Amino acid sequence: MNGFIPIQVNMVRYLIRPEPSYSMNYMDVDWKNEMKKAILLLVSGLSALAVIGCGNETANLQSETARYLGGLTSEQVTVYDIDRGMVDVKWKADTPNGKYSCEADQRVRSASVKCVKK
Repeated sequence: MNGFIPIQVNMVRYLIRPEPSYSMNYMDVDWKNEMKKAILLLVSGLSALAVIGCGNETANLQSETARYLGGLTSEQVTVYDIDRGMVDVKWKADTPNGKYSCEADQRVRSASVKCVKK
């Protein structure tokens, strides 16, 4: 019968044991892990937006350059060296007709696009 007493005592201790108290160190580690996850998610989202935004910007510059020069499709225009300033955008374009240096206002509206052959 002596062999059963420690088991019963341990079971009682287990049943009446209070909830574990978490120290500040545990909470700090948990908080840090959650912050790491949140920052990683934020950086991933911003990176995805940047890649999507750059693709749209290039396509928009190609189509506006083709529209300004006339007689070209956007697929025939290669845009590179894009420099987005505070109030304007400057870029270089290669076409079957030659190389151009172009600029436009920040929103790249058709009326603001100007290209000069190099």
